[in-house]
Amino acid sequence: MRPSPSAFHLGRAADNPETAFVLKKMRMQTPPLLTEPLAKKQAVALVDTNNPAELPEGIETASIHSIVDHHKLSGLESAEPLEVDMRPLCSAGSILYARAKAAGLTPPKHIAGLMLAGLLSDSLEFRSPTTTETDRVYAKELGELAGLDVHEFAEGMLEAKAQIDHLSPRELVMMDTKVFKIGGQKLRVSVLETTKPAMPLKKKAEMVAAQLDQIKEEALDDMLLFVVDILREEATFVSCRPSAAKLVERAWKTTLAKNGTVLLPGVLSRKKQMIPALEAAAASELHA
Repeated sequence: MRPSPSAFHLGRAADNPETAFVLKKMRMQTPPLLTEPLAKKQAVALVDTNNPAELPEGIETASIHSIVDHHKLSGLESAEPLEVDMRPLCSAGSILYARAKAAGLTPPKHIAGLMLAGLLSDSLEFRSPTTTETDRVYAKELGELAGLDVHEFAEGMLEAKAQIDHLSPRELVMMDTKVFKIGGQKLRVSVLETTKPAMPLKKKAEMVAAQLDQIKEEALDDMLLFVVDILREEATFVSCRPSAAKLVERAWKTTLAKNGTVLLPGVLSRKKQMIPALEAAAASELHA
């Protein structure tokens, strides 16, 4: 899975307690990340993203074999026809499981557990508005294949996700992040999902500084951070610059507090709620 954009990803387990919990539970070691640029004509299968900004260096000359994704089309171009399986499900894990079933394959216990983990993380144990009935059915089936109690497994993942005191401010703001072109600007939108939002929010000043450093390092137009309270089903936006604050105020017709934050009730999903609202706000500003 990709190095950072997803809620559940196989980066360095030490930097993501949720990942570490899942790998330990399934008795698996952390797989290596891709660190070198892709070779010319190297065969590549893309899973859980089709956004060029999230893909490795060299993707433009690689031979893309297929795409399995649950996100919107994001401008990726290919030199040749390819297989594409994109479905409006909450997780790429659901699509992979559906493909296995269609091929008459039964995932082994550890693979079923990883598929279930991705599904539960993406859906926030079915709290996210991206969750479908198909996802719920697949979660039940994967739980049986993996020998796991779905709710108990999800509770363990949520508890692990909250253990972030050991992470630096930069690791916090970059743990679940994606780059988007919104209103002609290059924006990085980060989501920090937790059952204990007070823990990261007490580091607000440090996270603001980390965002400003990231903007400078990547030559971004802006960076936005949302701390999602999974249990209360709401997000706190943490502003690092007036331009970011203005965009969020326009998107949700709200006003930030003097401390540069605002509570957004019911906002959980970057894909289905945050990005569409931000895109609509940017478009309305352009046409104002």
